[in-house]
Amino acid sequence: MVLVFLLWILIPEDYIQSFFLVSQELLVFLTTPIIDFLGLLLSPTVIISLLFIIFIAIILMMRIRYHIKRNAVDTNYCPVCDNKINRRHRKPIHHLLSLFIPVRYYYCKSCGWEGLRISSKVRRKK
Repeated sequence: MVLVFLLWILIPEDYIQSFFLVSQELLVFLTTPIIDFLGLLLSPTVIISLLFIIFIAIILMMRIRYHIKRNAVDTNYCPVCDNKINRRHRKPIHHLLSLFIPVRYYYCKSCGWEGLRISSKVRRKK
């Protein structure tokens, strides 16, 4: 703060004015394209198009989830050694994946296999 005050005293006033004019022009020069671009992005046509694309993507994901869930094989046996598999607590990434595809995390006590299986069961709401 003191340095700014000393520079203000030592530098002639016309330099200070020219500095502020140049910085103001530079700010206008840099922000005008950004404002114009945001104006294009926020046009009603673009917003409606994005909403339509999001709607189609959600419908497509719901159909894929339905077909995966319908064709899931509910087997409680290990794919490696055919022994019974047990449920294991899911990791956070499995919860995120389960939003799109209903998966459960299993492990086999006999061979050590662990992995995800697609589930067709519906969770009961409490």
